[in-house]
Amino acid sequence: MKRLSIYGLLLGIAAAALIVSCSSDPRDLDNDELSSLLSLSNVVKTEVRRPGNVNEITGLIVDTTVIHTGFATINVPFRMTWALRKDGSTVGSAWQDFPARFSPGQSASIRLVIPFAARTDLDGLTDIVTFDLLDTNSLSPIGN
Repeated sequence: MKRLSIYGLLLGIAAAALIVSCSSDPRDLDNDELSSLLSLSNVVKTEVRRPGNVNEITGLIVDTTVIHTGFATINVPFRMTWALRKDGSTVGSAWQDFPARFSPGQSASIRLVIPFAARTDLDGLTDIVTFDLLDTNSLSPIGN
């Protein structure tokens, strides 16, 4: 009877060690991993023209849906930043903050208005979208 208990205990310890070695510590979530949990869909961009001079573009309205495609709830607030860049310089940017508890499968429709200096076209602009954690002091940025 004691052998069975010892074997059971050893088996339990081995199983726990295997589970710990195969899982990632949720406290180690970084911005790159956050980005891998989120996806964009239904992106629609609308140019903002200067009143009185329709040849000048003074901004961009971006409508999109952010979808949590990951496996665990994001328990801390985070920010999505949409930047427009040309030749390595930021032309304009806007951001949207998301509250904590963004769950797998959850989505949010957002609208960003990105102002910039007047230009005649958007040629050469590159979209850069990043997701950044806002509260890294939490003990559990992701979890159930």
